[in-house]
Amino acid sequence: MTMTIKRLMVLLAGLLFMASAQAQYTFGVIPAENNEEAAARFEPLRKDLEQQLGKRVRVFFATDYSGIIEAMRRGRVDFAWFGATSGLLAHQEAGAVPFAVGVSRETGSAEYFSHFIVRADSPIQTFEELKGKNIAFVDPASTSGGVVPTYEVLRKTGQMPEDFFGRLQFAGTHDASVMAVRNGSVDGGVVADFLFDAMVARGLIKREEFRVILASDPVPGPPMMIRAALGDELRARLTEIMTTVHERIDGPIHMGNMSHYRAADLSEYMGIKEMMDMGLL
Repeated sequence: MTMTIKRLMVLLAGLLFMASAQAQYTFGVIPAENNEEAAARFEPLRKDLEQQLGKRVRVFFATDYSGIIEAMRRGRVDFAWFGATSGLLAHQEAGAVPFAVGVSRETGSAEYFSHFIVRADSPIQTFEELKGKNIAFVDPASTSGGVVPTYEVLRKTGQMPEDFFGRLQFAGTHDASVMAVRNGSVDGGVVADFLFDAMVARGLIKREEFRVILASDPVPGPPMMIRAALGDELRARLTEIMTTVHERIDGPIHMGNMSHYRAADLSEYMGIKEMMDMGLL
């Protein structure tokens, strides 16, 4: 066997391996809530993606936000549901680009809010009274559970959260942050409003158990993003699938009460990038 034939065979084997490896797609999901709950909520979307793409789609959940970013950087995740901050980090580290974002059924907007909450029976009535208290954030790479709350604390007090609060802890998910407030292990916590609403809708909590003491400025909605290396054709196909998914799925579409999806662009997230560039991550 000549060297040329050997090289051709090696090349062919490599191409066959790549084709086999892409016989399925992996869809990553940041751990905004309990993974078991999230898996059930994403299942209708996973099935629709599988049917529309004509390939198996599996869902990957990491234990923290950075795990999804790293998985995409290593090529182990093809597209994913990110928050604005984790999405921007995925863009920097893995060449991820947005293709769709959900629109709220209630507000008709892709934007949402980060809320500082306390128990309804808490003596704390104002944000300033949180000074020196124990607070639960979600994750440093969470937009509404990390970067935006940090910005709000800095804007209002001139201090970073670790200096303003008595103790700052990261709960890991929005659900866990809310439950830490509910069970009294912290004095206050932060949560994305649409994820709080989802907990109420699922009967996990009652709205009247909590009080919102500060709402952030509008936050750009969590984007669906794809590794740019997979090409414009697949990105366009995923955009088409997501912007028509409401025609095939009856009811809310995964996280939050989304009525439909629209196309998304990186420019929508530059305000969050400015916060990250301020060193708030």
